[in-house]
Amino acid sequence: MLTSFKSLKQQPFPLMVAQFGDPLVTHRGALQLGAQATDKPSCDLWAKGLWSGTTLSRAGRTGLIGMASLLDIRDAPFIGTYAAQVIIHAPEKLLDELTHAPASECATITMSDNQNEWRVRLERSPVQVRGAGEVDAYRLVAEKGAEPTIWMARLRHGPYVMEVRFADSEVKEQTVAVPVMFQDLLDHSFARLRKKLP
Repeated sequence: MLTSFKSLKQQPFPLMVAQFGDPLVTHRGALQLGAQATDKPSCDLWAKGLWSGTTLSRAGRTGLIGMASLLDIRDAPFIGTYAAQVIIHAPEKLLDELTHAPASECATITMSDNQNEWRVRLERSPVQVRGAGEVDAYRLVAEKGAEPTIWMARLRHGPYVMEVRFADSEVKEQTVAVPVMFQDLLDHSFARLRKKLP
């Protein structure tokens, strides 16, 4: 798991590994960026990420999930750059389910923080990752308001799947095809995954 990357060095929550169904998975998932309530629970796998717990808590599923999150420390306490990483070890059938393309109904999702609601678009934005080739990355883009764009990508490696999520709330105009830091984070994370879990 990542412990730091460039200016992302502050860990708001300790690294952890848990079994599927452990309440800690759902608790930690609810604290990460972009984990607000949605109007389409079937899209939570994309809106909230792999550690949202909804997919992994079903009866009879076995596996392990490791979780890490990082914040920027250039200006204390937090200037708005965030990254999260998940690594899951599970049977191949479940990995297939976790890495399938999102359903068409997930193209737009309404999210809520219990005070406000906003709509986001889930857009495909492929990236080239060293050692993995082209990977389907996605971004959640708010149609209005100041919610940051959330980038995510999932990569398979043997009996593992890794998800990386990234957001920079300081960037007001989300016009860049793929943020440089997100690209670098994917390259670094996948190289580390291959080295540590061959």
